[in-house]
Amino acid sequence: IPIKDLDKITLDKWAHSLVKEHTMTKTCYYNVTTILRQALDYAKEQGMISFNPMREVKISSKLFRKVKKKSNETQVFTTEERKLITQYAWDDFHNEVKDYVLSPLAMLFQFETGIRIDELCAVRYEDLEGDHMLHIQRMYRRDSREVVDHAKTDAGDRIIILTPTAKHLIETARDYQKEHL
Repeated sequence: IPIKDLDKITLDKWAHSLVKEHTMTKTCYYNVTTILRQALDYAKEQGMISFNPMREVKISSKLFRKVKKKSNETQVFTTEERKLITQYAWDDFHNEVKDYVLSPLAMLFQFETGIRIDELCAVRYEDLEGDHMLHIQRMYRRDSREVVDHAKTDAGDRIIILTPTAKHLIETARDYQKEHL
């Protein structure tokens, strides 16, 4: 079908049949339809169509296959795995042969604090409250490359208590930046 002939009804029927036929999860559906949504956004930007009809297609959450949440035991590292990862990360940091020298410290900081990568990318030193708390109040959007003044989840704006290891990682990163940047 030519792009200019696509309409909401045609796309709606296609999307609903796609979800039903393949018993898709919500994530699977959005991953599959991203290419079409973005292609139609581009066609609109280029003046080929006046609006993106795919943006009007709505699928009820009841139609998606439910995903059973994995047990916590399968979602964490064992003590031995964490030791190995920590050692590897410190070795990698000291190696310095990479584009993002601080990335191993960032991963270790996530281990200590539980913050998301998009939140970590938006953290600033001024978000530290005293020497034992970190105020999470913004996140980085990779798709638009912008920092927004809110976090992703319902937990949103929150205070993270820093462990001694988290404090050490912050100081190590700060010292590295003072010496090299």
